[in-house]
Amino acid sequence: MKKRFVSILLLFSVVMGLLAGCGVAPTETTAPTEVLAKEEPVLKSGDKIIFIGNSFTYYGKCVLDKGQKEFGLDKRANDQGYFYQVCKANGLEVSVTNFTFGGHQLKDIYSGCCAANRGHDGLNHLEYLTDRDYDYVVLQQGSGGKAIEDVLSECKPFMDLFLEVNPNTQFVFLVHHRVHQVKETLYKSHIKELEDAGFIIVDWGALVADVIDGTTQVPGATQTYDNNSFVISKSMDDGFHENMLAGYITAQMLYCALTGESAVGQDYSFCGNTEINGSFDFLAFKAKQYLFDTHTNFIEIFNSEADMRGLQELIDKYLAEKAYRNY
Repeated sequence: MKKRFVSILLLFSVVMGLLAGCGVAPTETTAPTEVLAKEEPVLKSGDKIIFIGNSFTYYGKCVLDKGQKEFGLDKRANDQGYFYQVCKANGLEVSVTNFTFGGHQLKDIYSGCCAANRGHDGLNHLEYLTDRDYDYVVLQQGSGGKAIEDVLSECKPFMDLFLEVNPNTQFVFLVHHRVHQVKETLYKSHIKELEDAGFIIVDWGALVADVIDGTTQVPGATQTYDNNSFVISKSMDDGFHENMLAGYITAQMLYCALTGESAVGQDYSFCGNTEINGSFDFLAFKAKQYLFDTHTNFIEIFNSEADMRGLQELIDKYLAEKAYRNY
């Protein structure tokens, strides 16, 4: 166990002993809290990370899109999407598992899958989750109103599932941009509940949503930002998934949250490097994902050192400020 947790247990034992010696019976208030105090996260080589969620996590290449019919961990482990690449660029060799499925809420993955439109109706995803020993579990919920309201109740079962195997597992919640465009205030109140329950919050969605609506300006920007700078426009019904720029922001912000490092000056040259992975092709992504509204400048932003530095500065800013705590 980590040092801080051991110290807390020792202190608790001493207090209990003193109470017993004084003839004072322990009360409910002297019992350990449900959420155990842990050290600040420090991601290191050899750590195992699993992503659990849906297309809001994999669309921008934070992790790579897997086939909807590939359920086993043999096909979903060793993911080398943007998060892995950020770690590698920093000299960390981590193991990334991508347990994300398009069109799924967290409850679909945990129990009683209702994703009939994906051919998963009634599927027990957990049967395929044969390895539950991870250092970090990264969760991401859908964007429907009910999914927002139930986010805490849908996340907590995953805590029990993984803590049973590894009591030192740490939990992360990714907040995507769409929820800020749907029920922002409501969602932020639930995000506070998640953080209070022990989750590390990575609210990359607030950064993107604020830049889109002009609430936040990118420092030193040479480009003009709009929705298509971060979000695809594939059809009238599919104009809400993140693009590769937002996928990079997700991966970089998560890395910084788990290491305490600054995003400023971090390498992002892998983002469009097809020698690393063919799906990192900017032009191919643009041709496929911008059919309804063809304009986007995410490639120009990637090619601008000033803009990328400005976005990295915002990553640091949003991680530090935790705006959702104000609601």
